[in-house]
Amino acid sequence: MTDELKIGKVITFSGKKVEWPLWSEKFLARANRKGYKGVLVGTNIVPDDHEDISLESDKDKREMKVELRRLNEEAYEDLVLAVDGKSEIGRAVF
Repeated sequence: MTDELKIGKVITFSGKKVEWPLWSEKFLARANRKGYKGVLVGTNIVPDDHEDISLESDKDKREMKVELRRLNEEAYEDLVLAVDGKSEIGRAVF
């Protein structure tokens, strides 16, 4: 079993412009289900990597910032895995 199959279904993108509209809608639908759509579309702002979250005095805000960073990392992973690295255009997109 490949690593991609172990982590769940990956919605691959070939890199072809004609496939973008359908792929992007599918990816956003999946992102919504996984909880990071707000990160992708910019409605949830992820704290900068240089921000020391541990200094946040409000526990709820601190936990939210930690969660936003986790969701951002998950979004990044899914986007990287979505690129079809077996094709020349996929490698160029990456």
